[in-house]
Amino acid sequence: MSLFARPLLTLELSHPKISMKIAEKMGEIHSLDIPMSKEPNWLWNCMNRWLKSVAIILKQNNWKNNEKQAQCVREFDFNAESQWLKSMIDKGNYKVFFCHNDLQEGNILFRETDVTSNPTPRSSLNETRPDSSSLNLSDTINANIEDSAKFLHNSSISSSDSLLNCTSEDDLDLIIIDFEYCAYNYRGFDLANHFLEWTFDYSNPAFPFYFHHIHQYPNEEQRNNFIITYLKKLNESDLAYIPTANEVKDVQDEVRLFTLFSHLFWILWSVVNVTSNIEFGYWEYAETRLGEYKKLKEELVRCLKSECP
Repeated sequence: MSLFARPLLTLELSHPKISMKIAEKMGEIHSLDIPMSKEPNWLWNCMNRWLKSVAIILKQNNWKNNEKQAQCVREFDFNAESQWLKSMIDKGNYKVFFCHNDLQEGNILFRETDVTSNPTPRSSLNETRPDSSSLNLSDTINANIEDSAKFLHNSSISSSDSLLNCTSEDDLDLIIIDFEYCAYNYRGFDLANHFLEWTFDYSNPAFPFYFHHIHQYPNEEQRNNFIITYLKKLNESDLAYIPTANEVKDVQDEVRLFTLFSHLFWILWSVVNVTSNIEFGYWEYAETRLGEYKKLKEELVRCLKSECP
């Protein structure tokens, strides 16, 4: 019997059975008690390092075809926005757990047996992301992959694929990988970051090597279902636990704020990597994320002023 594993496709993240299984996996990760600093400093430390690099990069004037994007980024006050976000987070009592911090489709594998397709390696943008403190958590969260596993990427998986034919979440064998970004962090970041990954597809073979489908962002019902499943897994030791409407709303509010944080984080990452030799539209990605950040911040500020739900 042959064993294969392949990364999920972006569109598969929204499949109800798959989404619920991912919610459970996130709950499992957030339940871990890891012997390391439990302060949410990782995100800020990364951003502070990148801010120094970004300041140097933006002083350069030799970006040629990317000067438009470079100028757009130059006009954005990263330091001011970081301070504003920090002040917003400090006002709340946001839960901190051990987080994956990069739960995108490329880091979620579907494992199946007796696959007849010819496996081809799928390159991952994770290879371009700056190093972070790494942890070998494979045994801890059952993320080990047998030596014989093959990583598959098939951009034309049909409805007959065995993943979509699983009758229940229990039939889905999903494996979370790439734990180098794991650290104690605000759980709102992990949730918001995952939801945003529904809209970014890195399978585009042509420049800028990603698609942005904003309409694929999970709607309120999809987010609620994910959050409820996540909370149940997080509190599974309490057999009588049922998430209340207020609990779900509080998590939705976290997601709204930390969506901004996710955008800001990956804008900085993208600008830091514009000098990379890896083929990817870093300037374009930064511009896309920046546009979304500005739009969402305007909505959030307007909402806070009017005390909308």
